[in-house]
Amino acid sequence: MSTPTRSHRLLQSPDEIVKSLTELPSVPAILPKLLTILNDVSASMEDVLSLIKLEPGIASRVLQLGNSAYYSQGGRCSSLEEGVNRLGFLKIYEVVANAVSSEFVLRKLDAYGIEPHELWLRSVGCAIASAQLAPACDIDVDGAYTTGLFHAVGLVAIDAWLKSNGSSATLESTGFPHETTEAEKKLVGFTNAAGAAALLKSWSFKTSICEAVHWQYSPSAAGAHRRAASLVQVAKWIQAKARCVPPAKAPPPPDSAILAEIRLPKGDIDRRVEEVAEELQRASQMLVER
Repeated sequence: MSTPTRSHRLLQSPDEIVKSLTELPSVPAILPKLLTILNDVSASMEDVLSLIKLEPGIASRVLQLGNSAYYSQGGRCSSLEEGVNRLGFLKIYEVVANAVSSEFVLRKLDAYGIEPHELWLRSVGCAIASAQLAPACDIDVDGAYTTGLFHAVGLVAIDAWLKSNGSSATLESTGFPHETTEAEKKLVGFTNAAGAAALLKSWSFKTSICEAVHWQYSPSAAGAHRRAASLVQVAKWIQAKARCVPPAKAPPPPDSAILAEIRLPKGDIDRRVEEVAEELQRASQMLVER
């Protein structure tokens, strides 16, 4: 790993990276608002539809997925209303969140040696695993999906900042669970998790989501958000196994205390890997159909 120079000085705080990154797209305001609607017991599909109509790109993606082989069952839908109803409350947030996040995760990260599709698989795989684990933890499923989906956007931010400062530095991973955090602290002054949390905060996501992402590498320090942060760490492990990481690179199992925190019996974790692998395969197929 290269050392900091004038071209990539140490940053003072994660907030500084948020302010300096003008080339990253701003996340549409639709996502936090959609979370609020879906958590409102009095909300209706009409409320969801009215919000989605404000974002033409998202509306187009919803209609496209409504016509995908997985959802269409042989019959095409010609209106956004029909597309929203076909996807339903349980899937609409997942679809919208994936459409929003694709602006960030479908890119190559030179500093980390990560290709666009790999980053997408990491993000969506972690989101799927987080959502599956959430009910046993008494954590909101959509919030857990969001946390998993955006847990790695700090990687994108740091890579973009290094490129904008003319740096060709590479960040080496020490493996699960700490990954590239030590290299990041030496190079920019903080971890990708702290950078991700700063971005999510600037996008107006709930504190619970920001804190879970921030403490994903050290859940025991997360205070009231310890369980949510533990969930992220376990979900990251599950998605890595679900992606068939080569045995030599397979991460060691999560700490038993972390598994206990999210109420996941150690014997259940292999079953979760299989379930996430199936869901990730389905999601990958829908990406191909775009």
